[in-house]
Amino acid sequence: HGCKGSECETDGILVTVEPRYLPSHSDPATDRYLFNYRIVIQNNGTGSVRLRSRRWVIVDADGERHEVQGMGVVGHNPVLPARSSSTAALHRCRRSGAPWKAAT
Repeated sequence: HGCKGSECETDGILVTVEPRYLPSHSDPATDRYLFNYRIVIQNNGTGSVRLRSRRWVIVDADGERHEVQGMGVVGHNPVLPARSSSTAALHRCRRSGAPWKAAT
């Protein structure tokens, strides 16, 4: 595994995450913070691959680790031909002292 910061490459598959704080959708007075995550999955290999499951590890500002696991990405199992990529976006809400959960 070649992981550094918000990038990780395993067996020729590079995953890059770009987090962005959304102040217009957050409310620090009620301890609600909304983030958008752009996730790019790039196949640097020589053959096609299918994304069947995913596991994201999120480390918050307090150093707490939160894991998100499941099948596919946003309900899909994309096929990535060699030298191609796929992009997904997630919105996550964090309340101090509460677990991460999907924002609505």
